[in-house]
Amino acid sequence: MGKTIIKDDRLVEDSWLLDLAAEGADTAGESATKNRVVSLEQWQQNRERLLASSGPRGVAISNDDDVLELADDVAHLDLICVEFPAAGDGRGYSQAKLLRDRLGFKNEIRAIGEVLTDQLFLMRRSGINAFDLQADQDPEASLARLRPFSVSYQ
Repeated sequence: MGKTIIKDDRLVEDSWLLDLAAEGADTAGESATKNRVVSLEQWQQNRERLLASSGPRGVAISNDDDVLELADDVAHLDLICVEFPAAGDGRGYSQAKLLRDRLGFKNEIRAIGEVLTDQLFLMRRSGINAFDLQADQDPEASLARLRPFSVSYQ
């Protein structure tokens, strides 16, 4: 069984392989069973080849990438991972908001990196609908703490 993440307010098994190290290098057997997420740089360098390939497409952006560089590509992507390298770094919130509101991205936006239970509600309000929690965070407890907040007043 793979890693459990929170997606659309449910616990699900992660079906994506974050492959940010090498340009399309296979990861022993996992690539056959998982969809691949590439970095923004890899996407830009191999865009035509990746668009021509079948199957779901995912891109991971770092907190200092310009999400507007994906303006022409959001219709072709199934997943965009937004990196949170530190709990106090809020650039990922702005990136998610731009993806949803300005670029109209309708598919999965996943928080990766230092993703803590206490941040999930604000991340969700920014447009993030999937959370890859840090290893020391319990997905079931995190989901339970997220559920009472179905409405915000601001």
